[in-house]
Amino acid sequence: MYLQLILMITVTAAAGHQVSVFVVRVGDEVTLPCKYVTDGQNKCNTTTWTLFQSSAVTLFEDGKFNLTVSDRLNVSAKCSLVIKKVTMKDVGRYTCSQLTGQQRSNSPVYLSVVLLTEQKTNISFILSCSVMDYEFNRHTVEWLHEGEGETSSHSEPSPPFYRSTAVLTTSLHQNSTFFSSTKCKVTNILTKEVQLFTFSHQPTDHDAEHNADHNADHDTGWTWWHIVVSVASAAILIIILLFIKWKKTKGSEIKKEENTQEPILQPEGTVLDPETSEAMVEPAECVYYASVCYAKRKKQVHSSEDNYSPGDTAVYAEVKKKTETDDVTE
Repeated sequence: MYLQLILMITVTAAAGHQVSVFVVRVGDEVTLPCKYVTDGQNKCNTTTWTLFQSSAVTLFEDGKFNLTVSDRLNVSAKCSLVIKKVTMKDVGRYTCSQLTGQQRSNSPVYLSVVLLTEQKTNISFILSCSVMDYEFNRHTVEWLHEGEGETSSHSEPSPPFYRSTAVLTTSLHQNSTFFSSTKCKVTNILTKEVQLFTFSHQPTDHDAEHNADHNADHDTGWTWWHIVVSVASAAILIIILLFIKWKKTKGSEIKKEENTQEPILQPEGTVLDPETSEAMVEPAECVYYASVCYAKRKKQVHSSEDNYSPGDTAVYAEVKKKTETDDVTE
């Protein structure tokens, strides 16, 4: 087995430029190309995709997928194999086979997968970056970071799979800048191609509790604010309604008082004694009487002296006397 691996490495190194290798992170999507695609295919009906791991599994054949394979697989217009939400179980060698006449052309594609994890202890964070290869160890792994931290690396061969891991141990008091600047560097041994994978810090239990407490306090604050606003609004509304009711009641009472108030009686006229009444109205009556009676008496005096009596003489004398007095006054 050891000699076979050495021979495989030597052959692969000699033809390394002809081998397609894709390295993706767990959870990402990858498209594996088919090198020898023939024209005129109806839904890639002459294309076959096969996965080689511990055994060979036919994924796609005669224009359709194997019913036992994952629904994360799809075939593009150019018969490339699309894998969604990649996992560590997708590591392996994928072969695209094209049938042209009586001849079949094969193009292998290797898929390696990177996994980044973190673990918290009582005193530190332990960050791990692993890359899984198929058939032989094809990549090296190391951490790039700023600030304090101890690193180590090791390999775990389990043919046909090979896993290389780099570990970074740092204190619990690192800020978010440390984690966002920390990267896992994956280098292809044969091609020297480098890929960087940024570490995504996952909230710990302490962070989750802190965020939960913060959210609870925030929610509680909003709850109390809503209660205060609701109570204040209700109080203002009640005050307005009471004021309106009081105004209506007050207006009704005032109107009722106006309706029930006793009428104001006009002062009774002063009843004068006959003598006083006669004295007060005498000038006016005498003036009227004098102007009429005087004219009458005067006419009678000029017309016939024989027709008046002694009583008439007295009246005439009295009227004449008053008339003369009025003339003098005027």
